[in-house]
Amino acid sequence: MKLTVQVTGEAEQRLHEFHENQVQPACHNLIRNAMIQSLQAIITENPVETGRSRAAWVEALQQLGGIPPAGWEGSHPTAIDDGRQKGNGTLVDGTAFTQATASNGVDYVRYLEYGTSRISPFAMVRRSLQRQREQLAGMFELQNR
Repeated sequence: MKLTVQVTGEAEQRLHEFHENQVQPACHNLIRNAMIQSLQAIITENPVETGRSRAAWVEALQQLGGIPPAGWEGSHPTAIDDGRQKGNGTLVDGTAFTQATASNGVDYVRYLEYGTSRISPFAMVRRSLQRQREQLAGMFELQNR
């Protein structure tokens, strides 16, 4: 069995306009806001008191237009300056996708995330992304009616 639906004329134009004017901007905002919320949680859960690794995440967050959580600053201004130079956030809109990225180039951030033989992992990135995944999945669940 094959079922074909074809939209033509004014309806096709209206669907195209709806996609460009409403769907694409909504996807852009959804991705951007999910990344901002993830970064805010990562910053909050970051355990390092100098503020260096938090500062890199803050730099990425601010490049995406987000506001860092209150009290994120550490006790060492030079560490914060160093960390800011090692953070980056980008948002790319393609015709069929929106991509948000955040990077933290502080040399020890991987040890915070994954731990070492002597230090338990904080897993702040993975926990934050898991929460976002659950929230996004909940938004797209189909309701039985």
